[in-house]
Amino acid sequence: MDEPFLRSVAKVNKGLAQARTVAAEHKLPLTIERIAACLGVSRKRLLLYIRDEVDDPEIDEKRRAKIHKILWQAFCDCEAELAEEMLKPGSHTGAVFLGKNNFGYCDREERDAEISVTFVGEENMKE
Repeated sequence: MDEPFLRSVAKVNKGLAQARTVAAEHKLPLTIERIAACLGVSRKRLLLYIRDEVDDPEIDEKRRAKIHKILWQAFCDCEAELAEEMLKPGSHTGAVFLGKNNFGYCDREERDAEISVTFVGEENMKE
């Protein structure tokens, strides 16, 4: 079954409002998955809209740009809410994950070690 296109700014706003309400009710950050579910599209399709890669000949440029802008901002909100959730007290693992994946943090610098090997009895081996 083909997925529907997102052509109505009002329906996109309504779906986003619903996604935000559900997230708040569950005391969870907003997610792309929740937004997709509330809009009736897959996560994959939603990401195409966020990246402005949907080819829909039945929508005018102005509306397409508006929908993209709305969904791009929602995507940014999802990232921010998730990061904030991961930084809540008691979630040091989340802070380490963010540091390593977003800010180049590493636990320690890995160095190449110089290793020498000595074979005992090498002089007694036959050629």
